[in-house]
Amino acid sequence: MARTTKSKTKKPAFCVDSTISYTDIAKAGSAVNFAINALNYENGKPKPAILGRLAIGQGTLNWYPRGKSKNYISIKWSDLEKVLKKGTGQEE
Repeated sequence: MARTTKSKTKKPAFCVDSTISYTDIAKAGSAVNFAINALNYENGKPKPAILGRLAIGQGTLNWYPRGKSKNYISIKWSDLEKVLKKGTGQEE
């Protein structure tokens, strides 16, 4: 009879924390924020390392890299649509 081996469960590599306020969502300048962290395992315990923050607003998607709040990337929704269509081969 063949012997089966147990597969180890894979530890998660990333952690995402989000913040949203229902009262602020309709206001101009409000956004849903996601803090994106990589998980480094030391002594079997996860230790988060900040990668950056993703802010999704009414008009743009913004990426703020770790520690550089002035050097952020801002993409309008219409421009993002063009990039996604080109990347998936749905270009007109």
